[in-house]
Amino acid sequence: MLYLRWVGSQGDYLSYIRGKSNVVQVFDTMTDTVWAQKQYQLDSPIKGLGTLGKDVFELRHVLVTEKGRMIVDKVNDKKFIAEWQLPLLSGSKVTCSLQNPHSNNQVAVGCKDTLLQLWDLANDKKPLWQARNLPNDELDL
Repeated sequence: MLYLRWVGSQGDYLSYIRGKSNVVQVFDTMTDTVWAQKQYQLDSPIKGLGTLGKDVFELRHVLVTEKGRMIVDKVNDKKFIAEWQLPLLSGSKVTCSLQNPHSNNQVAVGCKDTLLQLWDLANDKKPLWQARNLPNDELDL
């Protein structure tokens, strides 16, 4: 299992990615069963999972792939709600992403060769914030 996320305010459901298969499952902790599942046919592995919605019936997943594709999707829908490509340096890969627990519309994305970026899901045109590449200011005494 990869990228566990609680769903909604009650905490009765848990979303996760099953292994490296790009399968997202939603587990019902009250009945010990998988409530929903979706296999994603993507061009690269999922490197981050977030959840939106106040309960499982409004649940939307935020997925970030290794090649910088960000997707907002509902498990039971055939088409993505939203999708865009993050601006990465050529050959760079996303290594991690994390949803802000205090503002679910914000997602931080980290890459090996691209600076850390903070994205607002309501504004997919440019990042809210991007780390600056500054020289080391540590004193070497």
